[in-house]
Amino acid sequence: MAFIANKELEKELPSIIGNDFNVENIENASYELLLGDEVYTNNESTKTILTDDEPQFVLNPGQFALLITKEKLNIPPKYLGLISLKFGFKKRGLVNISGFHVDPGFKGKLKFSVYNAGSKSIVLQKGKPYFVLWLSELTSELSKDEEYGKGNEHQNQNEINPDDIMTIQGEIASPNELLSKINSLDSTLNNRIDVVGTEIRTRRERNWWGIRIAVGLLIAIAIRLYWDSNKYEEGYNDAIEKLQTDQRQADNLKDELIQYIDTKYESNKKDSIK
Repeated sequence: MAFIANKELEKELPSIIGNDFNVENIENASYELLLGDEVYTNNESTKTILTDDEPQFVLNPGQFALLITKEKLNIPPKYLGLISLKFGFKKRGLVNISGFHVDPGFKGKLKFSVYNAGSKSIVLQKGKPYFVLWLSELTSELSKDEEYGKGNEHQNQNEINPDDIMTIQGEIASPNELLSKINSLDSTLNNRIDVVGTEIRTRRERNWWGIRIAVGLLIAIAIRLYWDSNKYEEGYNDAIEKLQTDQRQADNLKDELIQYIDTKYESNKKDSIK
């Protein structure tokens, strides 16, 4: 089994590709296939039709998409086709997760199921070459019973149909989606921690000021009590001293009165004797 080189491709491909064949798309023993006018991404409800006015669509990180070629192939039973994405888009993270070969006898457009495993969005455009086809000649041609025939569901496929859409429709827990959710949760948690920390600091400040006020009041009460105690003691001492002074004055008055009485008595006594 040998791969068909450029010269043989120029001869064989016009009958395989038909009116869409362009000799300029032959390169390095392969043929570059173009993106058709239909695409579908897993988060949409229906497929997107690309037009000349709006020929582009965006495949975001973590999204699946169905792509279809512009060319409709008619692979002879003596050939096996091998398909892939061009490397320029592979290195951006675009991965082909569908089949990698075209059966002998297949007729129709090729569908590619792709996944954006990169960190950035990928923009694709109608009519641009994204797929590569190689032809390999079999050691012998397959019979009608052996080749890809009418009983196969993809024979003569020409569009992205509802069954294709239902196969990949819905949200997918991709690494990028999970990372986005983790970052969102982390941001929410950090914000909550900041809020709780602010609340704790606010409560601590309030408690600290409350403690300061309470301590200040206790100090003021203690000073007041101490002051009142000193005033009471001074008043008590003053009263005792006054009482003692009054007692001394009373004693002195008593002594003076006794002395006066004694003097009068002695005087009267002498007068009576006389």
